[in-house]
Amino acid sequence: MAKGKILVVDDEEHILELIRYNLDAAGYDVIEASDGDDAVKNAINEVPDLILLDLMLPGKDGYDVCRELRSNGKTKAVPIIMLTAKSEEIDKILGLELGADDYVLKPFTPGILKAKVGNLINGRQTLKQMYAKLFKLPGADAVDADETEQPGKEEAKAEDPFITSVIKIVEENICEADFSVKKLASELNMSQPTLYRKVKQSTDYTIIELIRGVRMRRAGVLLKTKQYGVQEVAEMVGYNDIPTFRKHFVDAFGTTPSTYE
Repeated sequence: MAKGKILVVDDEEHILELIRYNLDAAGYDVIEASDGDDAVKNAINEVPDLILLDLMLPGKDGYDVCRELRSNGKTKAVPIIMLTAKSEEIDKILGLELGADDYVLKPFTPGILKAKVGNLINGRQTLKQMYAKLFKLPGADAVDADETEQPGKEEAKAEDPFITSVIKIVEENICEADFSVKKLASELNMSQPTLYRKVKQSTDYTIIELIRGVRMRRAGVLLKTKQYGVQEVAEMVGYNDIPTFRKHFVDAFGTTPSTYE
């Protein structure tokens, strides 16, 4: 079974061949494009696990391709490694303007390229599994006795510094019903599209789902203490509307707040 599907975009045939040979040998499925238009088309049609994107391309260059993919709902969360011979472009590549995930300077060794590809794909998969476990709330077993003693312990479990920061800010504002993605993005000093993309990449959740997951997990912890009523807990985790709180709780735990044990 392939380790993942990678789209390689470069207009130099010998570089395409070098990358294809090494990624094939490493167990990846490789698809290719030699210009910007084909890169966008293949990325949207195939939705690869990762894109290796050359900066200098005929027609649409790597900047244009990256911007277009980041604005498309199907590809905005796909990790992108930029290939460039210009070290002075690195800040621009990794910054808010493009939001690429990493870069490789030309000329490069196959070992460095494979290491960066492997780290990015494996790292994403590991984090996604961790956060899926963190926010999966199948019932009473999702919250153990130790968590009941320490509400908010999910912050300590999260190992990605960015997601740790996101969860921490949500926890600090958890009782605010009007806490929004806009406010969260402002607290993190980034644009809302960048926040959506980074959270989706790291966790496989949308930012709305992550915020709700934090609220629901805290609600479960509080209810298990038997110290608060349903309405009190709803208000403590930022819900003014009890029916909405009850619906979200049932979606998360499979039972109503009043019957949750």
